[in-house]
Amino acid sequence: MDQSKKSNCDTPFKDLSNNTYAGGQHSSNSSTVVDAKARRREMDRAGATSMTNEQKSELNEKRRESYQLNKDEINKKRRQAMKI
Repeated sequence: MDQSKKSNCDTPFKDLSNNTYAGGQHSSNSSTVVDAKARRREMDRAGATSMTNEQKSELNEKRRESYQLNKDEINKKRRQAMKI
């Protein structure tokens, strides 16, 4: 077939590497990531509102303890590095 007689409907394939099929509609990966993050935030909010004050204080205490342990470990490594 001669190139000049080809119809205009022959278009190159569309790049689909950044698209996914989610929830019955096509969307790009960036919007599904945002949607996933929004869902996660909603779930976290719902979990936080359903906790009692005692549960919240226990969770915060564990977070503070973990933070302090990590901070102490990092500072210990820094002090050892400075001695060498």
